[in-house]
This record gives sequence, C-alpha cells and structure tokens, in this order.
Amino acid sequence: MVSLPSLPTFLQPRPLVDMRLTRVFVDLDLKLGQMVELDTTVNQYLTKVLRLKPNDRVALFNGRCHADFIGLIDKLKRNSLQIKLLDKVEKITDSTLLTHIIQAISRSDHIDFSIQKASELGVSSLIFFNSEFTQSPVKTSNLDRKLQHWQNIAIKACEQSGRHFIPHILFYKNLQLALQTLPIEARRILLDLSGNDLIDNNWQKQNLENYILLGNEGGLSQEEISLAANEGFISYQLGPRVLRTETAAIAALAVIQYQLGDMKKTSS
Repeated sequence: MVSLPSLPTFLQPRPLVDMRLTRVFVDLDLKLGQMVELDTTVNQYLTKVLRLKPNDRVALFNGRCHADFIGLIDKLKRNSLQIKLLDKVEKITDSTLLTHIIQAISRSDHIDFSIQKASELGVSSLIFFNSEFTQSPVKTSNLDRKLQHWQNIAIKACEQSGRHFIPHILFYKNLQLALQTLPIEARRILLDLSGNDLIDNNWQKQNLENYILLGNEGGLSQEEISLAANEGFISYQLGPRVLRTETAAIAALAVIQYQLGDMKKTSS
C-alpha cells in the first residue's frame, strides 16, 4: 500500500479552541473576591454589543500589573453592571523594550491606524506633533478631545491584543518641543529615504530606549531633519518602496523589535 505524503503544516486541520475571554480595561484597583461595578459605557458595550448575560465570564485589567482578573457578571442594572472577581491570571505579554514613536500629525485615519497597530505591537508611547507640512494642525481648542479619542483607541487595542499596560499618548505643538523631552541616552532613529537600511543593523545595547521619528505624507522639512540630526537622530530607510506614514511607523517598530529579540514567545 502506497502511503500518501502528509499535508503541509498550514493545511493540516487545527483543533478547536475556546474563544478568548472578553477583556476590559478598568481604571480601578482590583483584587480577588471584589465586586466591581462598571460604568454605563462599559455596561452598554458588554450587554448591548456583546450581549453578555449574568454568569458569563469577563477578564478585567487595570494597567497596573501583569494580570487579568477573571470574573462573573453578577448583576445587571439600568446604568451599570457588577462583576465578581474569582481568579487572577498573571502573564507577561507586554514588550520588554521601551519603544516610542514620534510622528508628525497627518490625516486622522492614518494617526488612528498608527495608534492601534503600534499599541498591539507593544509600543511604550506615541508622541505626535504639528510639523511644517501638517495640513490640518491639531488646535489647542480640541486637543483634549483628540487625546481622549487617541487614548481610547490604544485601550481597545490593548484589550484585544492581551497587553496589560496602556501606552502613553502625548502631543506637542512642534518638533522642537517634542525632542526636548527625550532622555540623554537613547537610540534615535529618523525614517528617511536617504538613510542606510534599518534592517541591516545589529545593535548591541539592548537596554536603550528606542525613539522612531517620522514625518507625515509630505515628510519632514529640511529644517526639521536638521533639527533631528542635531539632536542625535540617525537616518534609516525601510527598503526601496515609499511607505505611507502609518505603514512606515509600524514597519520600523516591528523591525526593531525583531532585531532586539522582542518577537519571541514569552513565558508566564
């Protein structure tokens, strides 16, 4: 009897697995045995959108430790719901690297995309600024609303990706003010088509903070590039193709994480 060759791994049937628990960020101190009351917004999301009911399980995290608190929905009220915390699951899922993206303000959907994907990958913070080529600068009058919108995107990305710590999101009126906040010793990367290949680096100092600076659709002005160079930024490129600003930010972050060993599986 002739034996047939086995299927490639990616074509082999996969075992059925339980769907992951719904994870929700709450800005509260959490402990086992506690009865947590969630506000109207979270209540609407869990009961109206996800249609969860009493005795359904939910995972809560608060951005203060590497742990999910597993609880059961206990009581539903008109404007809130209560969850009884019964278990605590500790696991390190956040990046061990300190990585920061400094990005010029561009179209709103591009910035939203950068925040979402960078948060999933494990970025420590995102720093935005109005550049000389920004077409619709962020105004002081609507800054608070913008920051809240951006923070909500980061929170949702962390809920879905398993992260426990929410990245910080900051805004400065211009690049000069943004660069004044950087620590003295850090790896400073400027994404620029005239630079060396980012993929070819073999960085030895893995404990440095990493700052990735990039412009918007029009790039940075020559004055801004000179300012960055004077602040110790070194130009690198991401290959022969011209990438959109949101694509470049995520690609550079992934390359640096891979080079410094942050794409490996971590243990609990």
